[in-house]
Amino acid sequence: LDCGCRRRRSHQSKVPVPLSTSAIYLLDFIALVEEYPCLYANQKVLVEAVRRYEKVWLPLLASVNPKERIQLVPPLDVEWVWHCHLLSPKDYRRDIAKVLNVDAEGEFMIDHRLVSKKQRE
Repeated sequence: LDCGCRRRRSHQSKVPVPLSTSAIYLLDFIALVEEYPCLYANQKVLVEAVRRYEKVWLPLLASVNPKERIQLVPPLDVEWVWHCHLLSPKDYRRDIAKVLNVDAEGEFMIDHRLVSKKQRE
């Protein structure tokens, strides 16, 4: 269909994992979170998860070689906060730039790749 309104991509997608695989991992992750309602319904648990994400996880990732970052799997509460943070991409980019002490307009990334059930075990 070419109605003249479709946006043209300025670059090729650089998605490192097939989207079908990512979708399955995301569904598995959401199902796992659903097994622990305290992750989204308990204010004290959420506050502590956010603290661990901001004060422990992100600084840890910032201190690790970028090639080694992808091998680290966060605890479930931290990964839940991370996942939620990614739902606001502009804020995520700004916040990660601040943690890494880089220009928010520059090229940088802390990759968050969901893992399979087997990799999580």
